Amino acid sequence: VPDSPQEIKELGDAFNELLEAQNQRLQREKDFVSNASHELKTPIAAIRGNINLIKRHGDKHPDVIPESLGFIDEESLRMQNLITNLLHLSRADRADLVLEKVNLSKIAEQIGNQYQKALAHELKLSITSNLNISGNTDTLKQIIVALLDNANKYSPEDTPIALALEKKAGKIRLSVKDL
Repeated sequence: VPDSPQEIKELGDAFNELLEAQNQRLQREKDFVSNASHELKTPIAAIRGNINLIKRHGDKHPDVIPESLGFIDEESLRMQNLITNLLHLSRADRADLVLEKVNLSKIAEQIGNQYQKALAHELKLSITSNLNISGNTDTLKQIIVALLDNANKYSPEDTPIALALEKKAGKIRLSVKDL
């Protein structure tokens, strides 16, 4: 960028800043696609491995079938949740968020009850009834699911996870705690 005239210098600097911001955005998108692909490959590999196990040993060792089917079910549910989260993220850039009065207690309880069956950890629910907020149901579900997925993924085995919703000092607090 030449030092003079001043207008050309300012235009050149602004253009360079724009290019730098664009390059950073493109790199973040590449990183996101790479991370998403990795996250989806893991459950697919586990599902394929269990299907092959059933094919090879299912007739000789029928005891492996229920355990493998349970694992396939868990991994496919995890993959379904990942895909749902990706779809929500892609729509978030294009859509205006519509806030409405929602019963957060019902949402948290529904997701907690669904996840109690799928999580490898014990899930303890402590949800105060009828806590209403102004929010977006889909976004709130996405947040709770993401928190539970992370707790399940990064917690040591045989440790509980707690999903709590309470009202304290006039504020509603949602928490997912793990060890």
